[in-house]
Amino acid sequence: MSTKKLNPKILIVEDNVTTYNNLKDFFIDSGFEVVCANDGNPIDSYDKAAAVLQKEPADIALLDIEINGDKNGLELGKYIYEHYRIPVIFLTSKDTFENRLIADTFASIPIIEKIPKTIPNEILLKSVSFLWTKILLQTPPPDAIEVRAVEMVVRPDNFSDASAESEHFPIKRKIYCRDIHFISSFNNRIKGKKNYNLIHVSGSKAFRVRNTIDELLALLSDDFIRISKFAAVNIRSVRGYDCAGRSCNVNGYQIKIGKDYWDHFLQKKSGSCCSG
Repeated sequence: MSTKKLNPKILIVEDNVTTYNNLKDFFIDSGFEVVCANDGNPIDSYDKAAAVLQKEPADIALLDIEINGDKNGLELGKYIYEHYRIPVIFLTSKDTFENRLIADTFASIPIIEKIPKTIPNEILLKSVSFLWTKILLQTPPPDAIEVRAVEMVVRPDNFSDASAESEHFPIKRKIYCRDIHFISSFNNRIKGKKNYNLIHVSGSKAFRVRNTIDELLALLSDDFIRISKFAAVNIRSVRGYDCAGRSCNVNGYQIKIGKDYWDHFLQKKSGSCCSG
């Protein structure tokens, strides 16, 4: 059985303690796992990173170039790619020579990126997510996805209204793709918190995740399609559709289909424009 992770496990190598802790806390707060050393201190050198990876593999490496020890981040990046074949992101300064070294060393490797150290963490997060999505698109659809999520109960008359059944903090879960009926946006009412999406499974059960609909679709098979800016459906779960109202019935809910998505929906259903 194959499972895909929505959020990769990240190795951060940085010799500045403050920068390391800021990056680690930011990615953990964003729902990612971060590879940590047993001593709790920053992973700040080639030797420490190599030793940690032997015990706890990562999915993506985020590397500073100037690190402690005899070997720099470029040498570490080459070692990681050769031994683990995972994407590597270099945090670079404005030094053009430094950037040229990266280009020369990794010219033939498609999963190496370089990002300025000065960019905001939010932009760095988008870059990591984009690179991971690119990797996921190159692999076959899984039987299940692994996400950090909160289990929710959805109102029977409004699929956009849901409440947490018990716990309020996301935990790692495996959700079988065959059980997913549709995905919809969920406007969180907690002040200061970001909006989420709901992965709807059987009955009134759903899982609240921070991942975008595009990130979720990158993991799933072609049976899952967008039907609006705010929703995507498993085409196999569609029990009927209404051309006049431009909507479809999924898991007992009537879901609106956006004008720009209607033709593609009909193609996937291989049907003519008729109700039900």
